[in-house]
Amino acid sequence: QLSLVSSSSVVDVNGASGVELSSVANDVTVTGASRVAIAATLDAVAVDGQTGVSVASVSNDVSVSGASRVVLSAASASVDIVSYGTTVDIDGQTGVMIDSTRHDVSVTGASRVVVQTYADVVDVSGQTGVSISSTTHDVTVTAASQLSLVSSSSVVDLNGASGVELSSVANDVTV
Repeated sequence: QLSLVSSSSVVDVNGASGVELSSVANDVTVTGASRVAIAATLDAVAVDGQTGVSVASVSNDVSVSGASRVVLSAASASVDIVSYGTTVDIDGQTGVMIDSTRHDVSVTGASRVVVQTYADVVDVSGQTGVSISSTTHDVTVTAASQLSLVSSSSVVDLNGASGVELSSVANDVTV
């Protein structure tokens, strides 16, 4: 066992071409009474693990931040952002973008999926069309003032397996 101990000041370990801490057969542990800092002044800090890397906090938050970007990626599988206690909040100063350049994007909820905006419109568009459907229940479209079904280049087609119903609570219906 090697111990580097100082009772009144820091222990300083320097190497002309680097410092390496390694163990051939067991773990390497770095522990601090208050804080452990790993920093590189001229290059990146790399944390690699042969079977995985874990960053955890026993009693407080874990913060991952970057001066310009934070990238979470997986080379051959998926990336999961999970909260087991409450919601996952994704917030962007100038917006949030969820996109896929090669495959579909799926948003699924165990019971409900809500898409809303507080100050402007919700825009849903598709290159070859937009489909809103329900496999087992009704689809309801509600507007606070006016509901418009508009086609810019063809007809508006309303079809029902057992009929089409147009009704108005307060005024006449004109077709």
